[in-house]
Amino acid sequence: MKTWVLVFRNLTRNINYGLQTSYVRYGGHLQIQRRGYFLYGSGDPVSYGIVDYSRIVDAVRADPELRSMITVVTPVLAVNGIAGNFAAGVSRTVFGSGIVVDEQSKMRQWDDYGFPNRSGPLALASTPRPMPS
Repeated sequence: MKTWVLVFRNLTRNINYGLQTSYVRYGGHLQIQRRGYFLYGSGDPVSYGIVDYSRIVDAVRADPELRSMITVVTPVLAVNGIAGNFAAGVSRTVFGSGIVVDEQSKMRQWDDYGFPNRSGPLALASTPRPMPS
């Protein structure tokens, strides 16, 4: 009986740690969103984007309390919608993400629990970052 309790406890702990690892690798520990984004942003991402996000990124990186705990601070742009060819009467759901590839690659190396990282390098790794406009 005790063996099954230990097996089950270890299984649930591994599932929990695996979920945490995946969440941090692909979403981060902290996400900053504009007020209202959670409720309405996926339907209207342009209206809920953060215009001067680089100022917020710089403030987070410079924060004296967070500075020693930060590995990566990176923006993400997520767009969802429907793309259609209305003349043909067909449409598809689309999901798009804009990321800074090298920063996302670094974030995906997070591994506080020793889980294997089976994801290879992101496409476009080590490409030059565009100049801000």
